[in-house]
Amino acid sequence: SRVGDLQLVSALYHTAAGSHEDYAYLALIEDVLTDQPSGRLYKALVESKKASSIWSFSPFTKEPGFMYFNVDVPSDKSLAEAESTLLNIFDGLRDNPITEEELKRAKSNLGKQMDQILRNSSYLGTYTSEFIGAGDWRLMFIFRDRVENATLEEVNNALSRYFIKTNRTVGNFIPTK
Repeated sequence: SRVGDLQLVSALYHTAAGSHEDYAYLALIEDVLTDQPSGRLYKALVESKKASSIWSFSPFTKEPGFMYFNVDVPSDKSLAEAESTLLNIFDGLRDNPITEEELKRAKSNLGKQMDQILRNSSYLGTYTSEFIGAGDWRLMFIFRDRVENATLEEVNNALSRYFIKTNRTVGNFIPTK
C-alpha cells in the first residue's frame, strides 16, 4: 500500500537462463498469453474490462531469470477479481494447454519482431547487447532458430515445468491516500 491511484496485480515465475532451450518456449508462451488482441490474458482481463492494460517482461539473462506479468486495474474495478482471473488462467494452463493455432501465431509474432529488429541498426545494437550480456552474441541466432523450430509438445512441456503455483510469486499494489 502506497500513495497512488492505479491498482496493480502482478505475478512472477522463475525461469531458465536465456541460453537454455526452454527460454524460447517460454517466450512463445508469453506471447500466447499477452498478445494484443488475441492473448489469453488480454482477452480475459482487458477485453472484459476487468483491467485497463497488461504487459510482461522476461529478460534474456546469463543466469536463471524470471517472467513478470503486470495487470493495471483502474480504481473503480475490483483488484481481487482481476487477481482471481489472472491466477485462474495460469492455474488452468495444464488443463487448457497451448494450441497449434496459438503456437503458429506466436511464432509468427516473434519472427516478425526479430526481423524488424534485424532491419533497424539502432535496435539491432541494443538487442545484440542483451545476448552479449548473457554470454555470447550468437545466442541471438540460436534463440531465433529455437523459436522457429519449437514443437507444440516442447512448448507445453515447458509450460508444465514452469507455470506451477510453487514457482510463482504474486504481488499487489494497493493505492492509498
